[in-house]
Amino acid sequence: MMKTFFYRLFLFIIPVFLFVLVTLAYYFYHRTQVVSDLQQISDYECLIMGDSQMQRIKPEMFDKRTFNFASSAEHYYFTYQKLKILLSFKDNNIKQVLLGISVASFAPVYCTLFNTDYMEGQSSLSRYLYFIPLKDRAFTQVKDFWTRSMFKGIYNGPYWGGLKSSENENPDTNIINTIFETHYCVQKGEPRFSSEQLKYLTLINNLCIKNHVDLILLTLPYHQSYFNKIDSFYIQLFWHNIQTLNHVQCLNYLDDSISPSWMSDAVHLNIKGADYYSKEINDSINLDSGANNEEKKGVKTNN
Repeated sequence: MMKTFFYRLFLFIIPVFLFVLVTLAYYFYHRTQVVSDLQQISDYECLIMGDSQMQRIKPEMFDKRTFNFASSAEHYYFTYQKLKILLSFKDNNIKQVLLGISVASFAPVYCTLFNTDYMEGQSSLSRYLYFIPLKDRAFTQVKDFWTRSMFKGIYNGPYWGGLKSSENENPDTNIINTIFETHYCVQKGEPRFSSEQLKYLTLINNLCIKNHVDLILLTLPYHQSYFNKIDSFYIQLFWHNIQTLNHVQCLNYLDDSISPSWMSDAVHLNIKGADYYSKEINDSINLDSGANNEEKKGVKTNN
């Protein structure tokens, strides 16, 4: 009886052991490839980073050699981890990081995106697994190593994001309301805003200072109907958080009265809006950070 039990146990354990072994080998092999791809990205002079708003900004419209490395629903923790690897290469050519920041950057949705107890957090794990150190417990927990999202992240590979465009325009009320509720719905037991976002934004700022990289924070416009729905608490929090940063430039287009025909939905530029703002941003960052710069488009520098 005992022999039969141990034999069956052995038959069960061997396939599991082999699967884990193959999975680890697959991960470390592809992790090497990811690092190699990141090293190529580090050769660009300017990086566009942040969430899906930044995916609309066109790198080909910049004077500097620019790469769009933004991705949808990206918590600053993952931006920080990416940037840490990129700047660790001794031959990196990165001089400037154009980082998206918005009122929604500190909204409740970023609490769930950074918590693997939620579906959104599990999605983040799958998408960004290859960019984070496995031993870092700031985001992952031990229990996550046996989840479907972990294995999905290993075998699907990383989500690289990058430039996206849309020809949609004049979003209707339903689209705007749906996106607003996604961003600002507070989950039971979760805080009203994401303090972790400010923590990693500060770390990004410090990392750029340490590596002599110019960090420019970019705030793109919202659809006016979406903007009008935002509680003043979040707008004040947004400006307060920016003021806590040192040696950072800010390009603010939040107050622009943008035509709905330039928006694909509540928060994303369409191809017409992207063309205009990509050129406008390039022109602004090419100016000296002096009085003319501040006069032109609300560019300010925190010292």
